[in-house]
Amino acid sequence: MTHRDPIESLVRLTAEGGREAAVAERVRGEVEASWRSASRRHRMRGAARLLAALIPIVVAVTWLLSEPSDPVLARLDKVTGDVTVTRSSSTGGDETESVLGTGSEVATGPSGRASLALPGGGHLRVDAQTRLALLGEHYVELLSGAVYFDSGPVGPSGSTEVIVETPFARLRNVGTRYEARISGDRLEVGVRSGEVVIVRAGVDELVVPEGELVVLDADGQIERTELSAVDRRWDWTLGLTEPFSVEGRKLGEFLDWVERESGLRVRLATDAVVRDTVLRGDLVWSEPRSAIGPTLRLCGLSGTLVDDAIVIEDLDADR
Repeated sequence: MTHRDPIESLVRLTAEGGREAAVAERVRGEVEASWRSASRRHRMRGAARLLAALIPIVVAVTWLLSEPSDPVLARLDKVTGDVTVTRSSSTGGDETESVLGTGSEVATGPSGRASLALPGGGHLRVDAQTRLALLGEHYVELLSGAVYFDSGPVGPSGSTEVIVETPFARLRNVGTRYEARISGDRLEVGVRSGEVVIVRAGVDELVVPEGELVVLDADGQIERTELSAVDRRWDWTLGLTEPFSVEGRKLGEFLDWVERESGLRVRLATDAVVRDTVLRGDLVWSEPRSAIGPTLRLCGLSGTLVDDAIVIEDLDADR
């Protein structure tokens, strides 16, 4: 099919002596067709220019939205006494007073203590007269004072690991509850459970096992002593214990909590099935030792303290 030029068609129509009305109608049709064609080309060119202008804006907005925000490194779980918190300028997640990001610092006075909940589990408890800085994810610096780290129960992906930098050495935990304390010109590392690896430049790594206290002085001299899980050294951590709500929980969960928080070992002098007993009662315990008696009585049991263990038996066993 051939396409004629619209002007050529009009000339031919005039030369053939067509009527004026036919010429007028043909002119109108040709003009309208030309206008529509021109309008479509104009709209397409305008859309192309608009798209070209929008692409840099879309790319810039996408880049800004995808920029990683400062991650949440910890949340203030509990604070008592004189505690000063210096937060980083920008923190990812919710902007709340409990959120701590990279560069945040926690400083406690003579009566101050704090507990930090870490992403993925685990808690870091801060003793009085302590200064602690958050350097990165699961990475902190102990500048003075003492911290107690509880990696939490071991889950499918293992327990939480945290690197603690000190002026003396770097500490790395392995499924641990332990205390690190800077005391004058020496570093004290006491392990309640698990183990801690002490890393120093130029020397072999030093592993501190469960039940041991290692003292490292500024000259690199090392002193090792035994440390009980119920030693008074741990007592300050009880003021920052994670509360235990009784209702609907199993007795076994309660006993695990008692072991973790008090250091007491649990011994069952009755059928182990009692661990599956479901607890009832609107009770919330924050101190494990005082919670043992009342909670056991709810289950028809009693507990007797023998050295560093709590022996559990039926309430009427000695009757």
